[in-house]
Amino acid sequence: MAMIEAFDGSAEPLAGLWPAAAALVLLTACLAWRLSGRRLLWIIPLGIAVIGIFGGLVPSWDQIRIRKMLASGEGLQTTRGTIDQTWHLENRTRDTTSSMKNSYKTVVSEGFDMGADRFSWVVGNCLSPASLCELARSKAKLERGIEVEVTWFADPAQQDERRIVRLRVRS
Repeated sequence: MAMIEAFDGSAEPLAGLWPAAAALVLLTACLAWRLSGRRLLWIIPLGIAVIGIFGGLVPSWDQIRIRKMLASGEGLQTTRGTIDQTWHLENRTRDTTSSMKNSYKTVVSEGFDMGADRFSWVVGNCLSPASLCELARSKAKLERGIEVEVTWFADPAQQDERRIVRLRVRS
């Protein structure tokens, strides 16, 4: 039986291009507005710049960085083994920081174990789509007993959290 590509971070399109382009267009519009002699609150271009940086530049930087790592193999580790367990946990708690009376916060964590190696993440907490951070994005369903090959690295940009950049599954 051959290994099939369940996830490949280098094949993901650059996610930050459109948000970065939109922020650039909006900042240009702010500049034109200001040059026409009208007033503009400083917080507006600042907000647009922050959204452009965190919605466009950071994900693009992360994806380009991971593509370079995958091309060179530098800093990557590969672990082969059989999945012992998988999980998808939803933790819903009352949000006491919110002014709304019935506000709740849901945190979803997923992952799998292969012997002593644990790969886990919080869904929606990825810098970019170049790493697997949602089991639904895998082309193959991960279950107990499946043989896998995981290419990963400990990311200093995310407190040395293990990030999966390629996942192969024995079919």
